[in-house]
Amino acid sequence: MTPPNLSEDHRQELLHALRTGIPPTRALHHIQVGRDLECRSLLASLKVAMAGGYVFRGITGRYGSGKSFILELMRDIARSEKGHMVSVRAELTPDRRLAGKTGQPIDLWRDLVRSLTTGDNAESGTSQLRVLLEAIVARAAELASLQRKPQAAVLDGLLFELHDRGGDAWADVVRAFWHASVSGDDARMRACGRWIAAGFNSKTDARQATGVAYADIGLVDRLRFLTALARAAGWKGLFVCIDEMDKLNSIAHKGSRTANLQEVLRLANLGLEPGGAPGLAVFLSGAHAFVDDRDFGAASLEPLHRRLSRNIWADADAAQPLHDHFGTVIRLGNLSAADTLRLLHKIRDLHFADAKAALVLSDDGVAAYMAHVTSFVGADTHLKPSQTVREFVGFLDVLDQNPHISWQELLARRSAPRDRGLKAPLSGGTRANGHDDERI
Repeated sequence: MTPPNLSEDHRQELLHALRTGIPPTRALHHIQVGRDLECRSLLASLKVAMAGGYVFRGITGRYGSGKSFILELMRDIARSEKGHMVSVRAELTPDRRLAGKTGQPIDLWRDLVRSLTTGDNAESGTSQLRVLLEAIVARAAELASLQRKPQAAVLDGLLFELHDRGGDAWADVVRAFWHASVSGDDARMRACGRWIAAGFNSKTDARQATGVAYADIGLVDRLRFLTALARAAGWKGLFVCIDEMDKLNSIAHKGSRTANLQEVLRLANLGLEPGGAPGLAVFLSGAHAFVDDRDFGAASLEPLHRRLSRNIWADADAAQPLHDHFGTVIRLGNLSAADTLRLLHKIRDLHFADAKAALVLSDDGVAAYMAHVTSFVGADTHLKPSQTVREFVGFLDVLDQNPHISWQELLARRSAPRDRGLKAPLSGGTRANGHDDERI
């Protein structure tokens, strides 16, 4: 049966995401199981940012281990009514990096802005920048009325944090938006949002449209300034999640790779810079190789290696594991068998919108399915949560659309598990650390 307080739209959105093997972007708590200590640690960090601190955390794990799911869960909390943070997310690609000389950081910034949301049910995209700018103007007008001060003076006070972080040009854009709103110049108001989103093709176009010289700055400073903008508008701060960080390992040019790792190091040390980054939470995720690879990963840059290295007293691989979930980087392992079974039960209940869930697939059927997928050699260490979920939703889809077949008959048709690529040795361009040798 569908969980209570879950709309049909959200239910279908969850199922669609699970079918395609991507983490849902809303209502994730309805299917979240396990990872209690990890989530508690990340949530504690998130609360630090909500209270005006700066947070930098990392999550590493094998492909399909649930890194992106946890990031989306944290993002869901951050942008909720209680969290009240602006949120952005993006994935690194060959054309979208933290540093580069041919526009890669700008492309990554534009991706982040396209994902920008100001609330749980708000739209995402560059239009939300206008929401922030309008909120600053409205807040300045309200405070000016209460304090009986000129609105321009109150606006200057709200923009103090931007100036303090070196974002003078951004503050000028906010003032240009305010003047445009007073005069009813909608074209200039749209141009101000476009200026922040790096949406102009040239600096000349940006200046002509807004009256403000375009600031050519790096991605890290853009995140700092956007955080200050969100706080000036009345939000608690900015939540940033960047996935696929191990793509940096695949940059062939050593100088370019080092430049990107130095940007990660700057993010790690951002709280120490003048002006700091109050209200900013940066969560990164990627394969273990991103942190561990001494030739291509973060471990190849000694200062960053020291910031991200694991606790020497923790040993997650021991017979009696010793975990530390409060270090800078959390290393995800596989879900336990008990948690995986709980997850399958939740998905079974989510899949069916009425009380027929147990009729189509009973609790014994769920347990039998679990036994089936864990029956092949290596399943205890190699079976991935995302893969298990995707195949289970497909199993439920077939049962739902073919009522003439029972779950017992369907399982019998697949008495031998499909080849999941677990028996094949590493070959081709894959290194022993599990990272593809393909170079960007």
